[in-house]
Amino acid sequence: MESEIRILFCGGGSGGHINPLVAVAEILQDTRGQLPGKITMHWFGSLDQYSREFARVPVAIHPILTGKLRRYFSLQNFIDIPKFFVGLIQAWWKMFLLMPDVSF
Repeated sequence: MESEIRILFCGGGSGGHINPLVAVAEILQDTRGQLPGKITMHWFGSLDQYSREFARVPVAIHPILTGKLRRYFSLQNFIDIPKFFVGLIQAWWKMFLLMPDVSF
């Protein structure tokens, strides 16, 4: 029976977080034939312009709701507080269902 390794990538908000994750996913994609077992890669994060970077590699995208903390007064801060907690519950639930072997 072939083993399966589930790798979870999480992060977002800027290209500084996404680009290293995509680079690691590309290297894993290139070395798939050398590793024993099947590798599945997953990504948790918001669907924004940076998440499209994962289109180059076979990564299953699992969107979660995200909020942003602005360090200035904005009415959007009041909307983003509940979005943060909903996203946290979504992430916990998806982690429970996926049970990744490695998180990056």
